[in-house]
Amino acid sequence: YSFSNFNRYDGVIEYEFLPRSVYLDPEGKLLWGGLDGFNEIDYTQLYQESQKLSTPLFIRFFLSAREIKQGEIYNGNIILNQAIASTRVLKLKHDQNFIEFELSALNYVNPTQTFYRFKLEGLDDIWREITTTDGMGRLNYTNLAPGTYILKVHAANNSREWSDDYAEMTIIISPPFWRT
Repeated sequence: YSFSNFNRYDGVIEYEFLPRSVYLDPEGKLLWGGLDGFNEIDYTQLYQESQKLSTPLFIRFFLSAREIKQGEIYNGNIILNQAIASTRVLKLKHDQNFIEFELSALNYVNPTQTFYRFKLEGLDDIWREITTTDGMGRLNYTNLAPGTYILKVHAANNSREWSDDYAEMTIIISPPFWRT
């Protein structure tokens, strides 16, 4: 079995439904009455496979809570030579280890029910999951030790159907000069 949750962003009326206000019409459509009107559910459309979301996009990158933009000099070096969405490898200094990413799964149907599953290989043993209220995934890691990490991120819609592909970012944090 699987469940899908719907809310006002899907077109469901708000507040509450009224008792004994359900009607099944001859065509198999259910009508549910509520304080603000009624909803119609067509069972012939209900079980169609929903479309999976695309691979999430990295859209913003932050170091120590400061947004880093393409071509911007940060502590004497340019971190992003191209947009973060096109970047696949980040090379950071040992003291640039408080990082945050903002992602979008491009959920235009109902962004409030976008889910993200992510894992930072080299640190996380398990996949972590977050739910968003605005469709944007926000991931952060603090005090990363020098080393090479690979961040992998999947996205899912309100049916929790996970994208087949994942976004991937390699993060290389150099050791301080006294440890080389």
